[in-house]
Amino acid sequence: MIFAHLPASYITTNGSKRLWNRGLSATEERIVYTVGIGAGVLPDVDVIFTSLATHRNAMTHTPIFWLISAALLISAGLAFRRKRPLLIALALALLIGTFTHLITDAIFVGVKMLFPFSDTYFRMRPPIRLIVEDRRLNYLLNPIFLTEIYTFLLAWIIWREKRASSPSIPTTERIRRHRGVLSIVALITLAYCIHWFWLCPALYCPIGL
Repeated sequence: MIFAHLPASYITTNGSKRLWNRGLSATEERIVYTVGIGAGVLPDVDVIFTSLATHRNAMTHTPIFWLISAALLISAGLAFRRKRPLLIALALALLIGTFTHLITDAIFVGVKMLFPFSDTYFRMRPPIRLIVEDRRLNYLLNPIFLTEIYTFLLAWIIWREKRASSPSIPTTERIRRHRGVLSIVALITLAYCIHWFWLCPALYCPIGL
């Protein structure tokens, strides 16, 4: 995943609110909420000191780095009793956001999940098939890019539902509320399927196969 790390952490931070929102004041809740969402892009800080092509080799793209960081926050919470709920909540939010990033990266490009015990990249699916020479365009044309679109869609729906503040509305009514954007996404999905499973085999000469 390239573009949707922030929306993905927005989804998981909202979805896990009952887990981290315990014993917090309103101000502390906002702080933890912001950290949880922002943590979704924290592993990519490695682009500051390495290249974009190789940045997933860095420590910030390993689970152990964020587990240690969270453990330090929890240790601080044990030492400072008055700030314990806040620090533990920050540790949980940090793990939720950063692990959301790592898991979504593992779907497509791979992550060193077992580092430092293994340098092997864990990947949930085979590499994206190359059909055009430009790798960025190749990614945008691939149906896998729908994952990014769906992530943005779900984040937008959650944001809109939070603003509506109407939890008792039936599911059918919720669908009607979002039918416009759902229809657009359905058409985009259909277009991707037609391109990948019909136009692409008929018109492209796949590269590297």
